[in-house]
Amino acid sequence: RRPRMTAVAAGALCLCAAGALTPVLIVPGDGGNQLEARYDKGDRPLPHRWCRRRSRGWETLWLRTASLLPGHAACWADTVRLRYDRATGTYSNAPGVQVRVPGLGNTSTVEHLDPSLAPLGATPYMAPLVDALARRGYRRGVDVAAAPYDFRRAPSSAPEALDAIVALADRLSAAHGGARVALVSHSMGSLVALAALLRAGPDWCRARVQGWTSFAGAFGGVAKEARLFASGDNEGVPFVDPLVIRAEQRSYETNAWLLPRGPAWRVGAVLATWEGRNYTVGGVDAWLRDVGFPDGALMRRATLSLARGLPAPGVPTLLLHGRGLPTPERFHYGPGQEGLDRGPDRTDMGDGDGTVNLVSLAYPASAWPGAQSAPVACREFPGQTHVGLLSHGPALEALLESLGLEGEASRGGGHGHAASA
Repeated sequence: RRPRMTAVAAGALCLCAAGALTPVLIVPGDGGNQLEARYDKGDRPLPHRWCRRRSRGWETLWLRTASLLPGHAACWADTVRLRYDRATGTYSNAPGVQVRVPGLGNTSTVEHLDPSLAPLGATPYMAPLVDALARRGYRRGVDVAAAPYDFRRAPSSAPEALDAIVALADRLSAAHGGARVALVSHSMGSLVALAALLRAGPDWCRARVQGWTSFAGAFGGVAKEARLFASGDNEGVPFVDPLVIRAEQRSYETNAWLLPRGPAWRVGAVLATWEGRNYTVGGVDAWLRDVGFPDGALMRRATLSLARGLPAPGVPTLLLHGRGLPTPERFHYGPGQEGLDRGPDRTDMGDGDGTVNLVSLAYPASAWPGAQSAPVACREFPGQTHVGLLSHGPALEALLESLGLEGEASRGGGHGHAASA
């Protein structure tokens, strides 16, 4: 189906520098880059007797698909989980575990999530996008770079993720004679990018940012996070038991950050029903407490200052997202703890990209044009999934057009027709 174009600011949107390649900086989404771990768990209790107590140096923590197989997922969850100290509001890794983020400044750890499967072309993420840029002369780590981060933690407790974006943009600009940089983000990475722009301030943005393209930005949060905190979320992977990974998922600060919030969502929108009660966006803290995770309310409140109110970034912005796919919106649970553990008996679906709800994806297109002088444009791609958008020819064409490379998306790669207005 042909994409829909909404012109929400006058004039064509070009994020390009005349006569030269515009350097590109990618900010990946939740789970969109690799993590590595080194650990010595000593003699503390482990989920299973076969869980390894010591690593062989630094090892891939995310993603190694084999770690999620039955019998292994609990061992993996014990390694990747965070610990939250409610007295201090701080986070730490599991006892005896160190975690690091590889690949800062390159694209290698965002192109394919499982490095062991990359030669087979499996688990692709940003690879189609980076390939499209490479065919136009972009060099990995030189003209196109990435800012991976520890996606378990929000910038409220780990502001170094925002500092890295600013530092990498400065470095890219300096390496290209002072040229301004085009930001490209996906999903939760769009929230991270927005927080980085707001933190850096308007003077830095004018000096360093040519523009920003957001793919499937989860700006207002995601309804399915309500299910995650109640009964876990295996993301549709049938061999992963949601209850095995529920505690690990609850420990992520970013999952609390991604709970639906205003102004994108109505405070009275119902997210879940259980025990005869409706739990709304405005009452999400009560939901967290009632499902047995009161720390979640504290974790969520600590993230509220991040991009509070979703203010306009003040830079030229191109918003790309799918729509028209059934997307979880409301969850109905049976009685008691058993009802929560079993998962929702019924799920009401709404519009979105299959993962992120349309109200979250589309909010900036209605709110930002009147709040900034820089242009804002939105292109919708009916039927495109949340991750599939990153390999969708017309969406990649829209990105290339914004970089001054219009009309070339299908060259050498068969990406299909150009996005139409």
